[in-house]
Amino acid sequence: MILRRRCDLGFLLAALALALLACSAARAEEWVSVWKSDDGNDETFVDVDDLRISGDIRTASLKHVAAPRTRRGVGDSADKWVSYRLSRGSFNCVDRTARPEANSVYYDDGTVERYDNPMLERLGVPEPWAPLPDDPIAEAVMRFVCAWKPAQ
Repeated sequence: MILRRRCDLGFLLAALALALLACSAARAEEWVSVWKSDDGNDETFVDVDDLRISGDIRTASLKHVAAPRTRRGVGDSADKWVSYRLSRGSFNCVDRTARPEANSVYYDDGTVERYDNPMLERLGVPEPWAPLPDDPIAEAVMRFVCAWKPAQ
């Protein structure tokens, strides 16, 4: 009976250790809406758990969601429906410039297109900084990430 309890306790501790490891490996996400189109078909979110601050520079993960079957892909994917787009970018709050770092489009058929720049990435050269485009989404994202104060 004692041997069985030790085995049960050992199994329980091993299962608990695996559960804790799995929980710590998962990255938390907290998507906050920063812009929504007037027709409600498009919405942009910032993941505040992944927002990084270094001086005047903010680096953020963005999620752009389209209402089902309202946005088509482009080029070879023009016949596909966009579900959402994940992107990552840096924003210079003083210069009002931005730099893309990664961009992936997820379609409702389950396919994904990545628009990273592998040549520059391989060489360790970042995309150049560019003035913030005259765009309500870019403006809303810049305003939000530059005003963001992490919880203490």
